[in-house]
Amino acid sequence: MHTIELIAVTAVVVTAAVRSTWSPCGRSMLASITPLAERGRGHRYGITAAWFVVGATLGGATLGAAMAVLAAGVAAVSLGPTVVAAVAIGACVAAAASDERLAGFSLPVHHRQVNERWLDQFRPWAYGAGFGWQIGNGLSTYIMTAAVYLGIVLGALTAEPVLAVLLGALFGLVRGLGVLLGRRIASTTDLQAFHRRFDASSRPPSSVPSSSWSPLPRSSPGCSRHGRRSRWWQRCWRPRPDESPQCASAGRSQCARPRRDSVPRRAPELGPFGPGPAPPTVFAWRGGHYRGGRQ
Repeated sequence: MHTIELIAVTAVVVTAAVRSTWSPCGRSMLASITPLAERGRGHRYGITAAWFVVGATLGGATLGAAMAVLAAGVAAVSLGPTVVAAVAIGACVAAAASDERLAGFSLPVHHRQVNERWLDQFRPWAYGAGFGWQIGNGLSTYIMTAAVYLGIVLGALTAEPVLAVLLGALFGLVRGLGVLLGRRIASTTDLQAFHRRFDASSRPPSSVPSSSWSPLPRSSPGCSRHGRRSRWWQRCWRPRPDESPQCASAGRSQCARPRRDSVPRRAPELGPFGPGPAPPTVFAWRGGHYRGGRQ
């Protein structure tokens, strides 16, 4: 295998592992295995984190073993360079289309998380290594990106079983090392501040500031949701005039901030045939049971 190809495959595997840190399981690990949480359970964070990294590496090696079987099959078939390149390019396109949800296309995923009851039922080495193995193999818990599938395909296309095992172990190691991001969380204040920064780092930058959105009344023609007018209990949003480019050139004093329309907080009334006001009904005790009638 050429050096450039090896670097490309390694980059995909590492990127998939890093991106997966922002999965629900990755977030829960950064809240459950911290110095603060381990101290509350009477355990040492360093030992639990070490077992987590070991378990994640073993989980990645398990994934690598499956990739090695596929790589052995590719080596037995002896695919030509053109076929290998075509399959690799097709896998890259499919992974990119799945992550971007092009035309509604998405590779199959499952939304499974680890069992949090293990924290109370097992010893630190058991839940640390167990959580690490499930997260490190990449397919047992929430799949955050299609790059995980892409890494498996590229690892199999190497046609080298030993290299496939090493790539899987590298994936698990990187995922396991993610738990060390919370090594400085020693108080609830640190925990809240860390997760605020962690969540903010996963959001893509927006060209419109979050403070430049104001609600529209439901009667506005621009208030729509998926091609139909929104219900009265839903909020619609538009840029404020004082944040638009025209206001920037005309001066903020000429662009008054619109009044914020209040949105009802009550649930919609349900009539006999769906949303809408129900006719008033009077119930009376007649003949041993309740009977209703309109007023």
